[in-house]
Amino acid sequence: MFRRFCFCWSVAMAALTFRPEAERSSLAPPVVWLKTRNSAYSISMLMTASQRLKISLLVLRLSVFVVMFIWTLDKLLRPDHMASIFERYYGITGMGSIQAYVIGGAELLLIIAFVAGLWKRLTYGAVWFFHTISTLASFGKYIAPFDAGNLLFFAAWPMLAACTALYLLRDSDTLFTASS
Repeated sequence: MFRRFCFCWSVAMAALTFRPEAERSSLAPPVVWLKTRNSAYSISMLMTASQRLKISLLVLRLSVFVVMFIWTLDKLLRPDHMASIFERYYGITGMGSIQAYVIGGAELLLIIAFVAGLWKRLTYGAVWFFHTISTLASFGKYIAPFDAGNLLFFAAWPMLAACTALYLLRDSDTLFTASS
């Protein structure tokens, strides 16, 4: 079964990005070797750096979207929870259901445009900005990391790094975008 997977994977990668042996860099060491019946292929030999970058940025964009989408659904499905979050972490009181629906609806439009790759400077920047604000608003949780539930807040930092990378590399993020 694994051999069949490796063979199918290597054929798919070869079909996507075939380069003659002369064009391959002899300085770049192979990262992963896939063995087929008669030969072995390296993913780094089958894909250019630009193609690997585009795939990496797509994976980052999709994973950031999933997290933001769940947070948005929380605002729309549990407006009372959003009100308590805004009060506890941002010091904003008196948030009602209507405000939660407006904020959740606007955020939904933003993240749909983000995952579609539209208006990258605006949408990627807004996602980065909002996530930065929410990460910094939880600063007290980072001071006492081993108190109940505080370790989960540290997951915000790798996501902030992903948002930063997406914003800085937004012009290279062209795979499955509406603007490509």
